[in-house]
Amino acid sequence: MVMKARALVLLRRGLRALRVPAARRLAAPVALVVVMACVASASVHVQPADAASSPTTPIWSTQLDFDNNGTAWSESFFAGLASDGLTTAELNMPWGTIEPSAGGEAKTLDADVVLISVGRRPFTEGLGLEALGIKTERGQVVVDAHFATNVPGIYAIGDVIRGPMLAHKAEEEGVAVAELLAGQAAHVNYGVIPSVVYTSPEVAWVGKTEEELKAEGRAYKVGKFPFTANARARVNHETEGFVKVLAYAKTDRVLGVHMVGPDVGEMISEYCVAMEFAAASEDVARTCHPHPTRSEALRQAAMGVEGWTMQA
Repeated sequence: MVMKARALVLLRRGLRALRVPAARRLAAPVALVVVMACVASASVHVQPADAASSPTTPIWSTQLDFDNNGTAWSESFFAGLASDGLTTAELNMPWGTIEPSAGGEAKTLDADVVLISVGRRPFTEGLGLEALGIKTERGQVVVDAHFATNVPGIYAIGDVIRGPMLAHKAEEEGVAVAELLAGQAAHVNYGVIPSVVYTSPEVAWVGKTEEELKAEGRAYKVGKFPFTANARARVNHETEGFVKVLAYAKTDRVLGVHMVGPDVGEMISEYCVAMEFAAASEDVARTCHPHPTRSEALRQAAMGVEGWTMQA
C-alpha cells in the first residue's frame, strides 16, 4: 500500500502510555507514525521482522512530509528526521535506519510500538439512507452549500459529509444548520478549521501549508520562532518545537500557521481568531503578550515575518 500522508515519527519518549491489543502487536519494535502537517517529503517502508535475513515486500509503505526549511528540530526526540536534505527513510524491523538521500551517516531508531494511520472513512452503513433515497458518494452523504441532502427536510453534518473529520468542524456545521432552520444567515469558514495532533509535544496547524501556497503560485513570507528561545519553555524544560507563520507577501495577511510544541493545541486558537478577522502578521506582532508565557512564541513568530524578532 502506498499513499501520500503527512507524518511524524515519534520514538520511545511518550510511548509508555500506549497500549496496543495483543492481536495487533508486531513481532519486533519499530517506530510510531502519527499524522501531522509539514512540508517536503520522505518515504518509509515497514518490513516483517525477518527482513534482515531475507528480502521481503514491505507490509506497509507511505510517503511522509517533513519540514525542510531549516527548522531546528530536537535531535533526541525527532532523531534527525526533519534535518535539511532528508528525503528518504527506511524502517526495517527490528531496526529502524534513516539515511539522507544526499549521503551521510545512517541513524538507528529504537522504538516500542508502531501505529499506522491510513485515513478514516464515514460510518454510514446501517443508517437506512438507501431506504430514504439519500444520495451518497463513497459512503459520504452528499449535501449542498446549506447542508441539505437531496431529500427535502433532511440535513447532514460532521464526519458523514465532506471535509475534515473533526469534532469542532461538526460543531460549527451544527450551529450553521440551526441558524439556517431559524431563518438566519449561516456560514462555516473551512479555511480556519484548526487541526491538532495530541502527542508529546503537540502538533497544531490552521490554514495553508507552504506546499499549498507554492502550488497556488502565491508569494508568501515566513516567520519562525523556536521554543528553545522561549523563557517559559526553557524553565519548564519543554523546548521541543517551534511556531511558523505564513503571510501573504503583498498584504501581510496571515495565510497559515504551524506549530510543534507543548500545549500548541491550546495556543492555535489565537491565530484562528486572527485569521477569521483577516489579520496581518503585524497585527499579532504588535499585540502585547504576557511574559513569561509560551504564547509569546506566537508573537515572536509573527515578528519574524518582517525580520524583527526580539527574543531569538
